[in-house]
Amino acid sequence: MTGTVHNVACPARAAGCAIATAAVLCAVGPVAATGLAVDIHMTGATIDLVPGAVRGTITLPLHTATIDGTGQVVLFVIMDASDKDFAEMVGAIRADSLEEAPAAAVEAAEFIDGNWTFFNTAGRVTRVDTEDEDGDGDTTEILPPLGNPDYSPLKRFMWDGEEVTINAPFIKWGDGPGEQLLVDEGGCDPLIRRNPPSPFFVGNGPTNGADCTDETADDRYKGGQVVGLDIEAMTVTFKLHKATFDHPDDVPYYIVADASKGPPAGFMGVPVVPKMANLGRFGDNDAVGKIAQFSNGVRIGGGGPNRYQQGLTSYRGGQQGTYSPMWHITWIFFDCDGDGIFFDEAHNIAFGAVPVAGSGEPGFDPALRHGRQGRGLPQLCDRGGGQFRRLHRGFQPPARPRGGGTGGGDRRPGGASAQ
Repeated sequence: MTGTVHNVACPARAAGCAIATAAVLCAVGPVAATGLAVDIHMTGATIDLVPGAVRGTITLPLHTATIDGTGQVVLFVIMDASDKDFAEMVGAIRADSLEEAPAAAVEAAEFIDGNWTFFNTAGRVTRVDTEDEDGDGDTTEILPPLGNPDYSPLKRFMWDGEEVTINAPFIKWGDGPGEQLLVDEGGCDPLIRRNPPSPFFVGNGPTNGADCTDETADDRYKGGQVVGLDIEAMTVTFKLHKATFDHPDDVPYYIVADASKGPPAGFMGVPVVPKMANLGRFGDNDAVGKIAQFSNGVRIGGGGPNRYQQGLTSYRGGQQGTYSPMWHITWIFFDCDGDGIFFDEAHNIAFGAVPVAGSGEPGFDPALRHGRQGRGLPQLCDRGGGQFRRLHRGFQPPARPRGGGTGGGDRRPGGASAQ
């Protein structure tokens, strides 16, 4: 079984009265009895965030590079660096763990006299098939992300006599369809897929069955992760997502820049990067962190990927010795009604389920796991903060918390599904 690795960044930390408020880009914790403070882990970044809010935004400076052989100019951001001095020079988060990233997950780069040279572009994100890429004559259909197997946001190069690894996701690498991160302008967007994280890509909005007509970009996790791209000012503005950390006074906010598998890349409007899968799973090396996302539970406006409570992360913010921006994702389910049933057996591979025709993917489809679509898993159930903290510790809760629940990375009844 493989998992999805997401490229995230936590550039700040905010503090305040037992409120979860920040993850990789910023965090929130108590600084006074009357208010909250945001601690930003990057220089040159501007954050628009009400501490404790489900979402905010962060604006980052763009850098330019040239693709070797073609001369194509790409725009990218530098989020993290394995070298302290280099991180300070470019205003990035220090992430020593990136030194441990396997060579198979990293791409070579050159940084000479302040000029960047890269060797691969990032494929294409979700897009309308205006160029009839598949040759079927239909130029209106929605196409899933198309990854470049040689591209990685992790670049390794020599600087000042030392080997440095940076996390430098692309923002724009061409003018064709799908050659920049999807910009979420709110409302109903056909490029925003309607189903939850799943082995199967289903195009066309709205998001997760919700009424998208009056939605703004910060109302939803899905859709484009970029909300503004200003080429003249050389800045890009990302959604900041709230996470949950075990300590009540530190709650991280993070951005998402790409994913190792197509379905999550598709619903977030970011590149799919197969090379990132070579990082392995959490625990294989220090370059892989973790987050657990909820597949049911408490409905929160905007919320996590499926509009439930925010995910559980292992970092309170950047600039920690163990911090990595590359996160392995695990999906957690609650047995809300206490009947011991977590999945609809008809849609669970552990019970012999098979994928829909033409999907080409073995496994079950979590898009069909909800109570409204199958039996045994209510859409909503209430769990308190103490329960979430117990879940956070290793992402391995008790066998039957308050009626039953479990976590981990297993595709089995009573387990979590790691995509």
